Amino acid sequence: MKKISILAVLTLAMATFAVAGDYKQCNADASACASKMAAKMKAKGWIGLKFDATEEGHYAVSEVIANSPAQEAGFQKGDIFLAVNGVEVSKSNKEGWAKLEKDMVVGAKVVCAVMRGDYKKKVKVTLGQMPEETIATYVGYHVLNGHAQSEAVAKN
Repeated sequence: MKKISILAVLTLAMATFAVAGDYKQCNADASACASKMAAKMKAKGWIGLKFDATEEGHYAVSEVIANSPAQEAGFQKGDIFLAVNGVEVSKSNKEGWAKLEKDMVVGAKVVCAVMRGDYKKKVKVTLGQMPEETIATYVGYHVLNGHAQSEAVAKN
């Protein structure tokens, strides 16, 4: 399984999901891009989960971050995300992710449908603000990888 960090999906997404970890090549100046990315991530809601992609294209919780909104809401390792606010959560549902993005802000209350063992369960969670260290990790990764690749291409 491929390990990914979804900040809510749910910052996963979530259109920056990973919410915030869009590692595509960037054409902006590295400093400007890092500042813009950090500001966007601060406004995005954070759930505090790490995921593994399943063979079926869903996401299974591999870790519940300590002291996170996810821990407070009662998520458990092994929960498989099925939907958020009624929108299917899967690798193939890019349109669904786009619909969710507007709802994924700090303080938003979301309802997650998960499969826990043999039964479906709804877990309600209030999204928090992503910790500074997590933002720094994602921004640093983007700058090192996205900008390094862009600069190498530009030089050739």
